[in-house]
Amino acid sequence: MSTFPKALLGRTGENPWAFSLLAAIAAILPPFVLLALLRNSIPSAETEPYNPIIDGITALIIAPLFESAILVPMMVIAEKIVQGRVGPSLLCASVWAALHGIIVPLQAVVAFWAFLIFSLTLLHWRERLPHSYYWVLVLTHFFANLPSTIILAFDIV
Repeated sequence: MSTFPKALLGRTGENPWAFSLLAAIAAILPPFVLLALLRNSIPSAETEPYNPIIDGITALIIAPLFESAILVPMMVIAEKIVQGRVGPSLLCASVWAALHGIIVPLQAVVAFWAFLIFSLTLLHWRERLPHSYYWVLVLTHFFANLPSTIILAFDIV
């Protein structure tokens, strides 16, 4: 087991809800700190106007379900290409970063770190909950998307 899941399990036991919440914090905190430090030196991306209902449903329900459903077979393929836990996780995170970076280049930074955490979460819970690890992954993704969805919906920043 890699160090990341061990560190979280020390705080959450085998509770997938608590694990998902802490994993989501680990997924979003470092990129947001980095982006906050660099915000004045990064040009803003041209984006469509934000629709809180449509974009909220997309970020909190559709994206976690869809992207997690793609990540599961992607991880199986990555494990055939690269051995261990970290290598396949880095490979999957790189692919997701590239895909998210096509839309908004700055999202590649956030997506890389988030999908590294999601990939490690998948590998950890796949062993412990073979019939329901997908839902732990979806929950982690949901929790990771929740802060930015709230910030955008209420125009906080």
